[in-house]
Amino acid sequence: MFCDRLTQDALTNRWSSHRLQKEIIAVQGRRQEGGRKPTVVSGKAFQAELEQTLWTWRRWLELHLEANPELKPELTKELNSLKSKIVKVNGLISK
Repeated sequence: MFCDRLTQDALTNRWSSHRLQKEIIAVQGRRQEGGRKPTVVSGKAFQAELEQTLWTWRRWLELHLEANPELKPELTKELNSLKSKIVKVNGLISK
C-alpha cells in the first residue's frame, strides 16, 4: 500500500508534515471519492435555480461553440440541438 511506503519514506528521510502531505497528494490527487453533497432546493427556489443553471449552460455552450469552430460537424450539430432543447425547457419554466 502506498501509505506504508510513504510513511516509511517519511520516517527514513525525516520529512516534515508538509512534505508528507505533498507526497500523499501527488499519489492520491486532490479529489476525494464522493465530494461534497449538493444542496437540494425545492419549490420556487428550485425553479429559479434551474432557470439560472440552464441559462448558464446555454451561454457556456454558445461561447465555446463560437470559440471552437474546428469541432467535428456532428458534435457541433448535437451541441446546437442540446442548446435548443435547453432554450425550450427554459421557456417552459419562465411561463
